Amino acid sequence: MSKWEFKRVSTLFNDKTVLGDLLPQQLRLVAEYEKALEVAVTSKVANPKFSNYFCKESIGVAERHILPAGNIEYGLCQALHGEESAVAAFRAFYGRNIESHKILGIVSNGDPGNMAAPCGNCRDIMLDDLGRDLEIVCGPENGGVAVIARLSDYLFDRFGIWRILDNWDCTDESPLFGSEEISRFNFVNQVLDTVVTGQLLENDAYSPKGFLPERKYYVLLVTQKNKFYGAHHIMCDYHPVYAIERAILKALDIEKDPFIHHIVIVTKDGPEGFNGVPPHVMYRDRQHLYELNLYQELLLGREVDPPVYLVKYNTNKNLNSFGRILKTSIKEWLPLPFSVRHFGPEFLESLTKYQKERQ
Repeated sequence: MSKWEFKRVSTLFNDKTVLGDLLPQQLRLVAEYEKALEVAVTSKVANPKFSNYFCKESIGVAERHILPAGNIEYGLCQALHGEESAVAAFRAFYGRNIESHKILGIVSNGDPGNMAAPCGNCRDIMLDDLGRDLEIVCGPENGGVAVIARLSDYLFDRFGIWRILDNWDCTDESPLFGSEEISRFNFVNQVLDTVVTGQLLENDAYSPKGFLPERKYYVLLVTQKNKFYGAHHIMCDYHPVYAIERAILKALDIEKDPFIHHIVIVTKDGPEGFNGVPPHVMYRDRQHLYELNLYQELLLGREVDPPVYLVKYNTNKNLNSFGRILKTSIKEWLPLPFSVRHFGPEFLESLTKYQKERQ
């Protein structure tokens, strides 16, 4: 008899996870989920010399070989994360000609509800290399409830309906969305400033032109008192600093200002006009924004969830609209987030004290 009781993520509703019984096709794979967790439990890959946060993991294909993985820390608080090492191990063993049922096993490390919580960067690599249907099983080392999710449960692309901004002369003072403080006039000018400043800040001689243009975006981080701009900074080692991260560094280094009001993210339409593809903000960037907002919450002593505006900016003034907007929020577009809260209340108290001393 298994020492784990397997459940699946049934629905995600208002940031609440609802667990359900396994589907028939999952019941046939219980032995494979067990094997994934058993290999993860015995994995010796992890070497977290700074954090002492052991990510014991495994990866493989159902009814075939399962490989150990884990996090390896180096430099100064730099890490090859467990999921990253898992992707490398998987491709080294299986190559690129296999699309069978892939399973990632993770030993729960104090994760709430035994739900795995991959960081943003790990979501990026798994999405691009393993696909949305990757199954992730997470359970405690000594047995108990183990939760099975798909990578798609950790992704967000349910943005709703595009709203059209059709005002080139920037004279409309009506609210942008309902009763919110920001007016269409201010927003149009913010978009224009973001594009102009972003083009000046951007350092990218390496990404292929025309490839995944939705991932090439400019950022305006608006706090209660300041504005901070960002664009991608890419060098030949391919360890880029993304646009949101650059804006965050300015906010924290220059002004010590994590008090986010809203954030604007802009990509430009091609010469043919609107193509319906929203800006694809890397999950690593979303992760950094989530942590900045956590600093704000710790300092304010209450929870907040500032809006995020995703804009497709029309560069052709002969077309009818200035651009189109989607709206989400810092918490909505990063489901089941990894955060400092996973480290426990004692560390959270220490971080709160640290952030207050920096002010």
